[in-house]
Amino acid sequence: LTNAANAMMGGAIFAEIGTQDEGDYNTPLEPTVNLKNCKIEKCSAEMGGGAVAFIGYYNMIDGGFLSIHNVSFTGNTSVNELGMGAGGAIYSVGGTVNVATAMFTECVSDKGGAMYIASEAILSDVTAENNLAKVGGGVLYVGAEEDIAGNVTLNNMYATNNKSEGDAGVIENNGTVTANGIYFSNNECSRN
Repeated sequence: LTNAANAMMGGAIFAEIGTQDEGDYNTPLEPTVNLKNCKIEKCSAEMGGGAVAFIGYYNMIDGGFLSIHNVSFTGNTSVNELGMGAGGAIYSVGGTVNVATAMFTECVSDKGGAMYIASEAILSDVTAENNLAKVGGGVLYVGAEEDIAGNVTLNNMYATNNKSEGDAGVIENNGTVTANGIYFSNNECSRN
C-alpha cells in the first residue's frame, strides 16, 4: 500500500469496534485485522494511524484483534496543527495487538513516531530506525484513553537513530511496559 491518505484516522487501513442492533440489545462487532508480508509506505492520517488505525474500545466494550507479521512501514505520518496526531504508522486503542517481525523507518507523528498503543499488546522482533515524534515517544507512545491504558510487552526491540522533539527519544509510557531484550542506540529527545 502506497500514498493512501485520510483526513482523520487510518491512512491505509481503518478498523473500529461497533454494535449491531438486535432488537432489545446490541451485539458487539469486534474488528479483526491480519496483515502479513506487506509493505505500507508514505500513507498519512491527521489524527491517528498514518498507516493503520485500530479501535477496539467503545462505550465500555473492549475487543477485537490486530495482527501484524513481517510488515515494513516506511515514511508514514500522523501530524496536525494542534500536535494531536498519534502513531505515524500504527494507532491502536483497546482490543489485542500482536506485532511480530516488523520494521518502522522514517515514520513521523506528534505522539509516537511509529506507534501509539493504548491496547493489550505484544511487540516482538521490532526494528525502528529514523522515526520522529514532535511531542513524545520517538518510536512508541504508550497511551491512556477513556478507561483504558496501554499494557505493552516488548520482546527483542531494536531502536536506532530515533528522535523526539519533546519527551522520550524511544518510548513515552503512560500505561505499562515490560521489556525483554531491547537494544537502543543513538536515540535522542529535546526535553527528557
